[in-house]
Amino acid sequence: MASRSLQSLLVASVLLATTSARAGTYIGQTPQDESPGIASLHTLVENINRVWHPLCETEKQRHIKIRVKFQLSSDGRVFNGPSWVDPTDDPDQAYAAQQAIAAVSNGQPYAGLADGLYNTPITIMFDAERACAVR
Repeated sequence: MASRSLQSLLVASVLLATTSARAGTYIGQTPQDESPGIASLHTLVENINRVWHPLCETEKQRHIKIRVKFQLSSDGRVFNGPSWVDPTDDPDQAYAAQQAIAAVSNGQPYAGLADGLYNTPITIMFDAERACAVR
């Protein structure tokens, strides 16, 4: 799967890492390539975005970016995570990571996605600045 350029407002980015390639999409965007894999990635991101509640109260909170890694089983359940990639001791980042992890967990099961999204490591970047801009 190759990287795709996307249009519209950026809210959070998703990188799907496979053994040989990467694909990307963003919450709140419509993929230019409507292939089943890209459409499924967009659906996954939309489902997670519905239950993600970033902090937008202070300037510092609005600039936090958190990466969360997980895998989906064939029945759409999260396993091998979700976990915070590159954790820090900063309390605002720790809270943002808790919110991001909760969003991944609370959005499951993720059914009806392309086969390539199951049993594959997925890393999602939660970008509070972009999310706060549209909330």
